Parts: sequence; C-alpha cells; structure tokens
Amino acid sequence: MAKYEFLQPKFTEGVLARAFHGRSSEEFYHYGLKSCKNMIPTLSGPCVKRPGTNYIGEAKNSTATFIPFFKDKDNTYILEIGYATAVFTLASCVKNGTTLITTGSTAKLTVGMGISGTGITAGSTITEVTNATNFVISVVATDSLTSTLTFDSSYLRVWSQNQLLDDKAGSPSTFEVVSLPWSAAEVQTLKTTQSGDNIFVCSPTKTPYRIIRTVDLTDTGTDVCEDGSKWSLEKFVFVDGPYSDINIYEENDVTAQYTLKHKTEPSSGTSAQNKIIANVEFDVTTNSVVLMNHGLQTGMKIRLLGQGPTGTVTASDDSGLKFTGASPSSHTLTDGDTIQITTAGTTLPTGITADVTYFVRDATTTTFKLATAAGGTAIPWTDAGSGTLTYTTSWGNLVNADAVPKGYAGTKDWYVVSTTAGSFKVSNTDAGVPYEFSLINDDANSPAADVLLSRPRYKAGVDIVFDQYLAGLATNGSSRPHLITSTDVNRLIRINPLARPLEAIGGIRWAWGIIKSVDADEVTVTLKTEICNSRESTSADPATKGTPEFRLGSFSDTLGWPQIAQIYQQRMVFAASTTQPSTIWLSKTSNFFSFAPTEIAGQDSGSVIEDGIATEIITDSNGLNFTLDSDTLDEIKWLAESKKLTMGTSAGVYMLYGSETNLTVTPFRFTVNRETSFSATDTIPIVVSNTLIYSQIGGKDVQALVFEGQQGQWFSSKISLKGYDIIKTSEIKKMVWQERPNNIIWVMMDDGRLLSLSYDRVSEFQAWAEHILAGTDVKVTDIDMIPTSSHDQIWLKVERTINSATKYYVETLGRFPKEGALDRNDYIFSDSALTKSIAGKAFTVSSSSGMLVTSAGHGLIDTQIIQVTNSGGALPTGIETGVGYFVKYVTVDTFRLALTTGGASIAYTNAGSGTHSWKTKVINGHNHLIGETVQIYYEGMQHINKVVSSIGTVSLDHFQGTDTVVGLPYEGELETLEPAAPDNQYSYSKRLLNLVLLIEESLGIKIEYNDLEEEILFRSMQNQMGVKIDLFSGKRELSLSGIGWEVHNLKIISNGPFPMQINALVIESETGGT
Repeated sequence: MAKYEFLQPKFTEGVLARAFHGRSSEEFYHYGLKSCKNMIPTLSGPCVKRPGTNYIGEAKNSTATFIPFFKDKDNTYILEIGYATAVFTLASCVKNGTTLITTGSTAKLTVGMGISGTGITAGSTITEVTNATNFVISVVATDSLTSTLTFDSSYLRVWSQNQLLDDKAGSPSTFEVVSLPWSAAEVQTLKTTQSGDNIFVCSPTKTPYRIIRTVDLTDTGTDVCEDGSKWSLEKFVFVDGPYSDINIYEENDVTAQYTLKHKTEPSSGTSAQNKIIANVEFDVTTNSVVLMNHGLQTGMKIRLLGQGPTGTVTASDDSGLKFTGASPSSHTLTDGDTIQITTAGTTLPTGITADVTYFVRDATTTTFKLATAAGGTAIPWTDAGSGTLTYTTSWGNLVNADAVPKGYAGTKDWYVVSTTAGSFKVSNTDAGVPYEFSLINDDANSPAADVLLSRPRYKAGVDIVFDQYLAGLATNGSSRPHLITSTDVNRLIRINPLARPLEAIGGIRWAWGIIKSVDADEVTVTLKTEICNSRESTSADPATKGTPEFRLGSFSDTLGWPQIAQIYQQRMVFAASTTQPSTIWLSKTSNFFSFAPTEIAGQDSGSVIEDGIATEIITDSNGLNFTLDSDTLDEIKWLAESKKLTMGTSAGVYMLYGSETNLTVTPFRFTVNRETSFSATDTIPIVVSNTLIYSQIGGKDVQALVFEGQQGQWFSSKISLKGYDIIKTSEIKKMVWQERPNNIIWVMMDDGRLLSLSYDRVSEFQAWAEHILAGTDVKVTDIDMIPTSSHDQIWLKVERTINSATKYYVETLGRFPKEGALDRNDYIFSDSALTKSIAGKAFTVSSSSGMLVTSAGHGLIDTQIIQVTNSGGALPTGIETGVGYFVKYVTVDTFRLALTTGGASIAYTNAGSGTHSWKTKVINGHNHLIGETVQIYYEGMQHINKVVSSIGTVSLDHFQGTDTVVGLPYEGELETLEPAAPDNQYSYSKRLLNLVLLIEESLGIKIEYNDLEEEILFRSMQNQMGVKIDLFSGKRELSLSGIGWEVHNLKIISNGPFPMQINALVIESETGGT
C-alpha cells in the first residue's frame, strides 16, 4: 500500500460537471469541487460561505417584477411593478346600459382594467373611458349594481434604503402609482433602459412609456415619497418617425404607387411652381382679401409677396447710423422688416450699399436703424451721405397695389383665420385678430392688384383631409385595398406634398402628423408641422394627382411596438416589434424622441431654402433604421451598449458601428457585422469590462464574447461547460453582475434556483456554485442589483411557503464578512433574516392612573415579558432587577407593567433616579416567518433554534438586551472530488486517512463522510458556555481512519449562523486496498 497527500491549494474552478471528474491529470481538476452549495469560490483562491438574506418586506403578488434605478450612490431604488386585484375603489357608480357613471373621477381608469363588484359579471373589463365621469364596460351590469366598484390595475411601488417607501401625507401609507397601462401578462415582458431620471419601458403590445423621477422636498401629499422623490408615467411621444418605406403597390406585374391629395385645393395659376397668381382686392371695410374661388381653408399658412411702402429719410448719428422719416414722417416699419436704401446720383452713407437688403431694428414711429442680419448689430455711424435717401420694402412684385396690410413690410407668413367663398382674412399669428388694411395713397377705393400668393401652407395643429389613390391605375377599384385603413388611426404619417406621381420632377418638403380617422378614400391627418399644398400632375388622370411620397409610422397597435430599448451614442435605439422582429430604429443624436430622417436644408444655420426644389437634406444627426439581412430570420432578442451596439438575435450576435476608424454611427456611415453564430435568448446580457456575457438559445449555455485587440476580432467562448450539471435541469432566466466585492455573476434559473459564476476573464477565472435559499418550496423569481457607496447590493424576490400560504418576499443579500470594516455582529448567515435592535432601551415612569412607562418606539406587544436594568441611581418603587414583568396597555411609546398575565398594573409611587433600561426574552415582529423554525444569533453566539409563534414572536431562553438576528438556517457545503494519485492516475482502490483544513475566521464546521458526521471543535476548555468564542483562523486536522475503501469524497459543511472560509485542504490517502 502506498500513502500520498492530495493538496488542494485553491477552489478557483468551482463545481465541475461529471464529464470532468475523470480528468485528474488536468491542472484544473486540482482546483475543482464535486459540489459547491451556498459557497462562493473567490479569485484569490479561498471558498467562502455566501451571506444570508435580509427580509425587507413583501411584494404584492407573483406578477411583481423589479426595475433598478440608479442615478448616483445617493439615489438608488428598486421599482416594483406588478398587477393586482382590488387596487382601488370608485364610489357612487350608477348604470346606464353598458355605461357606468360616477360622481367621482375616471382619472385613474384605463382601457383593459379589470372591474368587480355586486352586479358586475366576472371577467368584465373597461372598454372605453368616455369622459371625466363616464366609462364603458365589456358586459352589461345588472340593475343591482353596487355603488362602490373595485378595479384591478398594474401598479408601481418604490423600495430604497432597505425599505418600502411611504408617502408624505399626514397619515402616511405605502406610496403607490396605480393605473399603469400594462396587464398582468404584459408586466412580465417589460424591458427597460435608463437615462438620468428617466426609465424607458418597452412592451410588445403597448407603446413605450417612460417612468420619470423628480424631487420635491416641500410636498407633503400622497403623490410624493417620504424621501421627496416623485414618480410618474408618461407615454413616449414619437416625433417625426420612425417610418416604413415609401409605399409601392404591385398588381398583375404593374407597379403603382399610392398617392395622397388634398381634398380641397386652392385655385392655381402657375402650378408647376406651386404658386397662385390672382387678381385680388383689399377690402378695407371688412379687412378681407377678395379673391373668388380661392380654395383656402382656415388654418392654412400663406405668403403675400408684393411691393411695400416707400419713403424718404435723412441720416444722422445716434450711437450708430439712424434714419429719420422725411416723407412721410411716420414710416410704419417694424423691427425685422427688410428694406433697401437708394439715392439718385449722390452718395449713400458709409456702410450702406445699393441693392442690398438690410433688416430694420430699434424702430420708433419716425426713426429706425439697420443691421445686416435679423437682430444683428446696428450699422455704425460714419457719415450721412448726400442727396435724397429713399427706402423701399422688399415684398417682391406687386403691380399697382394701393392697399396693403397695415404695417406690413418684407416677405412674411400669414395665417388664414376665416374664409368665405370669395374672400378670406389673414393674421400674423395662427389665432390672431384679422389684420387691418390701409390705403397707401389714401385713395377712396382699393383698385385691383396682382398679388403673388406663394406656397399656401396648412399650419401645425389643424386637421386636413386627403384622398388616397393608386397612381398608375385608372381607379382604386373595390378589389384594390387601401393602403391606409381604420387600423392605422393614431399612426404617424410623413408626407412630401411637393412630389409628383409618375413624373421625374418634384420638390422635397416633408411634413408629418398623426392619422386621426380613415373613411374609405378619405384620410384625416392632424398636422404636427406645417404642410405645403400638394402639387398637381400635368397628367389628366385624376389618379396621378397629389403626392406619391408619404410614409406610414413603423408602429401601431396592429403592427406592434418595439420590445427593446437601449441608449447608444446619444441616440434612443428601439428594436424588434411584433411584425418587424429584425429591425432596429435609431433616433436623432441628442434627441431621444425625434426619429426625423431628414432636415429642412439650412435649418441648423438659420438659412432655410424656401423656393428651391431640394429643400430637405439628410444630416449626420438624423434618425435611421435598418433590418438585419441574412440567410436566416434574425429575431432581435436584446441590445447592449459598449463601444459598439451589440444585438443578440436568434441567429447570432451582431454589432453596429460607424467604421473601424470612426465608430460614430450616421445615416451615411454604419456597419453591421455578425460576430458569432451562437444564438441568444431574450435574457438580458451583462457587460464585464470588454466582455459581453449572454445566454445561448435553449438557456443552458453561457457565452462570453470577447474582443481580442491583437487579432482585431471578436471571439466567443462557452463559459458554462464546467458548471453544466447544475445548469442543465432548467433554463437561465436572468443574470446580474455584482462587481463589488467579489466579481460574481448571479444567475436566476426559471425553476427558481440561484446559481453564481465567479468570473474574471484576465485571470481565466470561472467558478460555478449553487445556492439553495432556506425555507419550504423556495424559489427566486426575480433578481437585480443597485450599486451603493460601499458595495453592489443584490435584491431578490423570493417565493416562499409560510404557514401553508404562498408569499412573495423582497430580500437583499447580506454583506460578505471582509467587506469594509464590518463588525462581527453585522454578519447575516440566515435567510429572510431580521435584525431586531433591542439593546437596552431607556425608559422613564410617571403617574397616570398608576405607573406609566415611557420608552420611545419600544416595539413591545401586550403580554411580552421584560426585565429592567439599573445603570446608577434608584429604580422606581415597585419594580426591581431580575424580575419578569408582563407588558400591557401598549401604545407606540408607552406601556404599563404587571406581575402576572392579565394582572393589575403596578401602582406609581415615585420615578426613581438615574438611568434605567429594559430587556426582553420575547422578540416580536417576525410575522413573515410564522410557524418556521429559525436560528438566532446575538453577541457572536448562537441560541438554540426556535419556532416563530402565530403572532410573530420568538421566545428566547433568557432575557436579551442586544441586537438579535433571527432567520432561517441554511448550510454552506463543499464536496471534494476524488483525490488524485501522485502520478495523477485515477485509482479505484484507495481510502482516505486524514484531512487537514486551512481555515480563516470561521466557526461551526462539520465533516460528513461514509454516512458519518464529525464536528470540528473550536471551543476549548477555557471557553465557558454562554460566552462567545473568537472566530478561528488556522489549521484543523481530522483523522478519517476506518472510513473504508468505498468513500472517496468529503463534505465540509458550515451549519450555523457563522462565516466559513476554507483557504486550502490536504487529504491523505492510500492506495492498494480491495
């Protein structure tokens, strides 16, 4: 027989799948484990017991899901969003058919919300919120309708600083936002991204929303949290996009285009330029423009171009070149008007050039100054020139006009504010008073004049009606579908009215709006920007009228909404709607809401081309969209931000960037590459340094996508192989990265199990472990992380069976023992634990119908037993140390004492002197663990386990006056692999002789082998019972002789509320037996 020692100096391989158990010649074998439960392998080598969990509170139900919010270390929250029944009530409801009427308000009601109450059929929902008091339900209510109805709703609650936040009302209650738009099923599909105080929320069946956080420290109402934060919900408002492609229709090998044409057109002259030259009169009596059959509509925006008033002026110095009216003395010019100055054969003032347009500024009734740009600096004084100076306003070509809008100078926008068949009135604002007209030459009549009306336009905010046609086909025909139907109501639309169907020449000036209604050929659009009147074709075919260039919005309730959001390079990025699962949409740069694909030329510089054909351009900052194009259906599952935008799909992982030399994405420069064909699930990935870690399709494998700089390529490696056995029984549902303190990826499985992967790519450190939370029928159903100033805090939603009922608790993972300067009393090695601070609270007594004890926030309950202590002075007469007193008549800050349960209160004699406190052996407030056997930790010691009573109390065996941790017991467990022989050969004939453990700051360790159990002793003869012993660091040796030849593995177990850290172990074995 040969003896040998197997040294395991570290545990950096974690648990190894059975496929690796026979590879004892490999180096990794020497650092692996057969099982690793509730233990964490660390990068430095030791394996440490995971902390327990702290009980924070109770989630509403199974639908509750977490959304983390992090702005900075002082503003971190977990938002709970779920769906619940009976969230709120509405009183005084009466029936009118399917319509219900309330004397209250329908402000909280939304379509789809569940409703219940006497007279309401089960399963009824709200189908319409008609107005502020009326709403409609899906099934007619009975005549016996109750006046108070209950409504189901999705909700939002806020957790922070290890508590569920209350509101700031006079009688605080839990802060809650109700009437969120999502159903119970939709809540489970939400995906989010955050920017500052905004969380953007996506669901495939609802338009995106944003959760907005504001702070108001002065508000004391129910709509503000106790920390001053306010939370509200708003729809994401899409501005000018995104859009689908320009429309095409194909029939019998004939390609046609849908067109839109204004239903009512202004009468036209030179339609090729979209201008109207007409003989008009100005009616100074009614302040109307007279033009028969003008076709204009209220709300249109037009331009009147013509020659304005003229006059003569003189020049002088007044802190700059100033002009004074000579004839007439009152010039009627206003700031911003455009004029030219001329003189007959003499000299203009220095700084003024003939035939150059200047802008009026500093205008008074009789004087004005000029600038070279609107709002620019006044031209300085040099000299007055010579001769008669004449000014003319720059209206354009107006022949023989004797009446004009009073004070009008230069080319200006005018709004049509009222119309008749033969006239219209205008104003310089969209809702202004009709403008006055005055006669230039003071004639008694206003003779006819030719006035140019350039590009009639409809203003933003008005409704306009289009007719839709199929250009290229004689008629629409009953068999030819309309492109725009009633399902497109509320969908965005973008229209270029200057384009012409079936002709090469056209202009570009896009406008956008929202489809308000559709009635066969008629489409009503609410404008969001002003729009020119559509041009006409020279063709006689009516189907060629209007514009073929319009684009419908990419999203609607019928088409679906983006399921994923991410922010990348100052753009909002959406991806994967129901009908476009492979498409991605990017907003404009630095404008998350606008997806405009073009800009008006010169808009950024203020120099807009008004009359050119190509008046819109695409800039680097415009929105863009594209669809992944490959030989497979690449359904986008998630987006992740790094230097490149990463897209996980059902057929691999793609990356979007500008170019290798300039990563900035623009409409002109973007590259999409598939970096790996390993497909992805919809589990959100995590980014660790330059490594992206994601769950592969099937949910049983984890891939790490790494950029190798030297080779300039991305490489994918499977990092779940060695832990496969603990993964394969279910699928990965969620992953969370905890960088501080130990580089851990927490993995939540769909069967409620919790795994961990300790990870560091540079060190090639990958160590899997399994975590089994204590309790009955326990499942982890959600997990998230929010960073704090000291550590990354893990939040869990845990499903538990408590007292035969299913509960959903919110719990946080405790701190690791070596984090910062934690005191030993801060350790939590129990699950769903509560720490009760009962450390000798001070009290005073007074006379109030007997002895009244005051102890602020004491937390005691009736019948609880306490003892009193004396820190100097005299106790009040009637009470003494060492005696148990029963608490009775409890209020928040006071109580009375009796010698027996239900006995008479102790009478008051005097208040005593000095400082006094009390202690108890009954700890209350553990209602969340009723009926559970709990372990108890205090002052570094373990109390014997107890069962929580039906009222949530735990009775100790002695009076306790310090912080006490009560929670569910769990064990940390390492199971070794079979020790490898010296020559690394696998041997079936061996037995274990001795075990040496190198331990650090640990207690409560036992060894299991061959159905035997042996505890490692840490209490010496010098350590008295009832006195804590120090955590042990050093070596412990255990003889295993007689273990037999069959057992080749050992289990090292931590079985108390204490830490365990195993730095290394040595197993002495021998071979050669039978």
